[in-house]
Amino acid sequence: MKNTLLFLFAALAWSATALCQTPADSAARPRKRVFIAHRGVNMRSTVAGENSLEAIRLAKAAGFGAIETDVRLSADGALVVMHDSTLNRTCLHADGTPLSEPVAVAGKTLRELRSDYILKAADPARRTRIPTLEEYLAECARNGLYTFIEPKLYDPTGRHYRDIIAAADAALGRDRYVVTSNNRANDVIRRTGIDDVRLMGILYQTTFERIEALGDVIVAVSATRFDEADYSRQVARARAAGLMCESHADKFVHFDRINRHDIDFVSTDFLAPDYRGQGRLLAEYARADGFVLPASAGEGAIRLGEGQSIVPKRAPPRRTLRRPLPGTGSRRQRPHRAGRPNLHARRPRQAHRHAPGAAPRRRTRPAHHGARRRDHPHGDTGEGRSIRTIMPHPARKQEERSIPPNYARGPADRRASFAGTKYYRP
Repeated sequence: MKNTLLFLFAALAWSATALCQTPADSAARPRKRVFIAHRGVNMRSTVAGENSLEAIRLAKAAGFGAIETDVRLSADGALVVMHDSTLNRTCLHADGTPLSEPVAVAGKTLRELRSDYILKAADPARRTRIPTLEEYLAECARNGLYTFIEPKLYDPTGRHYRDIIAAADAALGRDRYVVTSNNRANDVIRRTGIDDVRLMGILYQTTFERIEALGDVIVAVSATRFDEADYSRQVARARAAGLMCESHADKFVHFDRINRHDIDFVSTDFLAPDYRGQGRLLAEYARADGFVLPASAGEGAIRLGEGQSIVPKRAPPRRTLRRPLPGTGSRRQRPHRAGRPNLHARRPRQAHRHAPGAAPRRRTRPAHHGARRRDHPHGDTGEGRSIRTIMPHPARKQEERSIPPNYARGPADRRASFAGTKYYRP
């Protein structure tokens, strides 16, 4: 593996098919839960373009078992993969500049869409062309992903739906995809006599009876639009009818609701939790040569089998800063590690012991490590003691001030500031 910088996210060690069960459900039902990469793994158009071919490959690398995409028509009738009716949210000009005016997908030909625009991504090297439906489905087939196809167009004649189904049959096979819509397209598909294509109906956009009448169908039950009671009732109703269920979640509260119910497919824009306890956060920013990697590491991926782990070759050094960072408050407010003395805490005030009726003793600051004594110029005070002034050692004072300038940006950037420096905060 090349000695390059690696950003190790909180990677989840899923199985190759991304099938996951809760401990409570695993014994209760033999079905396995499938996670769907919603429009591919793009992380809101950062790591890859939304609905791009790269987002498909990242979905496979992340362990997803399925993927969802959207289809629209160009001005010349070509089937292209795009969610919105305009390009402005997900695309840039071919030179990387943002779109200033609304650009409708239906107003551009396929040639214009592929030559004049690119999909947004944080890294310019990952900004790719808008794929056609045939290109997208072929990449899904190469990565072995079960594909959910949502037509974003309404065609009462059904001609474009037949074209979508024909392309999916050629690339994937009849049993490797699902057509999903708000039931307008589903009704047309069934009216044209296509009964052996699995469909998915979105429940909050129509009635349960209308979805059930479609035959081979998945019921999409929204975890965000239904409250707890309605969600439980709709899932139980679908199960009683022998239908599979799908839900979407991007927040932990919605994942928690899903995991308390019998859901077959979970769609998400992010990485879903793994309840088998195999995922671990290894590092946030490191170099590949700083770790002992398994033999399976290569081609830009680190695959961990059961019992395998990534171990740093040496523990990072630890050094305590003797001066609080800007914006963190005084030394007395800084927490200290259990089992170690808190050198920054205020010492409790104690009453001076003296004989009754005698004048109280005058307090003096004690000498400490790194301090330099100086006798008081007036010598003895008459009480048999010399008053000492405490002055920090010049070398100690210089060390305390040798804080790198990148700390000056405040606590919000402190995590990034520590990378690449020799200073570590315990």
